[in-house]
Amino acid sequence: MSTETPNFSLDCLFREFDLKHQEDLKSFCFFGIDFSEHSQLFNILGKSMTFVRSQYQLKGQDVLRKVNEGLYLRHVLRTAVLASEIFNNLPDDLKTSIDYDVLIFASLFHDVLEVRRNNGQTEEETSEGLVNFLRNQSLSEDRINLIIDLVKILTPLKEEKEKTSYSEGKRRDFLRIWSEEDEIKRGYLRIIKSADVLANIEETSIDLELGKENGQMKTPLALRYQVFAERFSYIEKDLELKIEFFNYFTRRLSKIFNFCYGLHNLTYCILEEFGGYNFEELELKYVIEEDKIIIGSSSFFVHKNMTQSQENYGGVIKVYKTGKEKNLFVIDFIKPSLSIKPDDNGKEFFALLRSITKDEIVILSPNLNSLFAGLCSQGEYFD
Repeated sequence: MSTETPNFSLDCLFREFDLKHQEDLKSFCFFGIDFSEHSQLFNILGKSMTFVRSQYQLKGQDVLRKVNEGLYLRHVLRTAVLASEIFNNLPDDLKTSIDYDVLIFASLFHDVLEVRRNNGQTEEETSEGLVNFLRNQSLSEDRINLIIDLVKILTPLKEEKEKTSYSEGKRRDFLRIWSEEDEIKRGYLRIIKSADVLANIEETSIDLELGKENGQMKTPLALRYQVFAERFSYIEKDLELKIEFFNYFTRRLSKIFNFCYGLHNLTYCILEEFGGYNFEELELKYVIEEDKIIIGSSSFFVHKNMTQSQENYGGVIKVYKTGKEKNLFVIDFIKPSLSIKPDDNGKEFFALLRSITKDEIVILSPNLNSLFAGLCSQGEYFD
């Protein structure tokens, strides 16, 4: 992907947003693209931003993402940007079968039916609003109908989602879209779904780097990685794009895998020590000391070996069972420690997980006779 300096001002486009969200939208949604190659995209956004934003609002409030608390709109815009980037990288003979305006509007609205359905609005009500807006954009009825059809196909089937496991539900939904029988629609759907998946891979990787994987996701990172990897394999195989386009996202996917591997090592060590306890949920404290992470029961304040330097970062994590059979263990960052240098958002914790080995994880053993025995030094305080 290009890393050229943008030559298009985004200030006007996002003038209605507060400064925090302006910077977030500008830095994430349009990263790595050559703005001169997407003038048609910005013409569309300039005319439709207010309406698009309204579709991802509830009772006048912007819908937020689950983990990073950024606007949901940032994912939608990034999906449209990546769809435009994929279009620009298509062979010329494939470009002729894609109507650019249809592609971008369907990308911008690809999640709107699900978002509004989850909050009580019917598909018919939402679709009617989209049709009225698109008519005002001077689009023909055939193009409008195609956009609405694409948006409906891109919306997950609610009954399918409720009946299956996370991984199986995601697989079925992806293949339903990817294998659409209508050849014309399939061309659009593969571009938009690819952009959607790539945007999610990118955002998850960046969230982990910034320490924002903070326990608000219901699905374990390892399961999400498996879904990403499977979908990415289809995208690489079926989209006729140059390898250079995929290299950036391959690196992003590899970063998520590294975090998964670190979490696996940490989970293994914790369960090896605490696994004899039939617990549903366990809170633990950690301190980062150079390249090691020291874990102990959250019942105590600090261990003497965990306080050699007030420059060490610390925080609290939660280990709990999940899955329909409660057979998966998940580790989530909860909060920074108040007893030592706070690890805000778990940034240092997740940074260490990128490369941590089992030898670099120290678990302070609990004592069945006393939760505090061997865990805290004399004179220290308790929470």
